[in-house]
Amino acid sequence: MCIDPNWMPFEKFDDRGNHIGITADYYKIFSKTLGIDFNILKTKTWDESLQNAINRKCDIFL
Repeated sequence: MCIDPNWMPFEKFDDRGNHIGITADYYKIFSKTLGIDFNILKTKTWDESLQNAINRKCDIFL
């Protein structure tokens, strides 16, 4: 999964690299309900996330 690494209050990576924000909360619920782990590809910019999606490194793009 690729995210926008700096788009609060929706989502971002905190100082420790954890996905936080509204979408992070929803994906925790989805993960628990569906029994699926979502792996997040850590990026530093929105453009880097876009490029990873274009290169099909992400199955889900938020």
